[in-house]
Amino acid sequence: MFSIAISTNWVSPKSGAHLAMFLGIGLLAAVAQILQTLAYRYGSTHRIAPFSYAALVVSIGVGWLVFRAVPDAWSILGMSIIATAGVAMLLRR
Repeated sequence: MFSIAISTNWVSPKSGAHLAMFLGIGLLAAVAQILQTLAYRYGSTHRIAPFSYAALVVSIGVGWLVFRAVPDAWSILGMSIIATAGVAMLLRR
């Protein structure tokens, strides 16, 4: 579905710097995924999973710093439910 949507909304990078940023973001995301996979290989899931919830805090911070976006009440509620479930799982073990 997204492939169809992107074909009608695609905007080509305007400069080599934009293209380099796209490639850099892709490279960082790929390395992060590999590192996360390795962490799950060598560590126990219930100890590693809560670190994934740090992504919520980082996402809020980057969104505010870069885009001046503040999450709405529904977003905060959803993030709270996800984080609470993760903490409850950790404490249950």
